[in-house]
Amino acid sequence: QVETYWRSPGDKDFKDEKRQLLEFSRLPSVGEYIHMEERDSAWLKVEAVLHIAYESPAIARIYCVACDEVETLQDILGLYE
Repeated sequence: QVETYWRSPGDKDFKDEKRQLLEFSRLPSVGEYIHMEERDSAWLKVEAVLHIAYESPAIARIYCVACDEVETLQDILGLYE
């Protein structure tokens, strides 16, 4: 399990109410994207990964920023209108 924190692009900090314990097949890396269907802005970009070295239900914390799906795909795929 991974503690996942996220913020909106304009926010400067990660609030505890924007936190969820998630299961991944592998730990996401900085720069990768996560899709969370239940969220309004369902795409999150990983900005930081903190490995947890003490006993915890989570193996790491990841800090993400919400991003627009269409803009992100255009950037990743080099698509422009």
